[in-house]
Amino acid sequence: MVALTLSGIAPVELVDAIDKIRTVPPDGEIVRVGRALGISFGSE
Repeated sequence: MVALTLSGIAPVELVDAIDKIRTVPPDGEIVRVGRALGISFGSE
């Protein structure tokens, strides 16, 4: 797996990527942009 960092793209161990739950606000900008692009988040 890879991640975008300040210095570029870096490898990430899968176990490190899934070590905790990361959420975004359902009314936040990322979700609004996704919906505007036609992405469904399963809440409709």
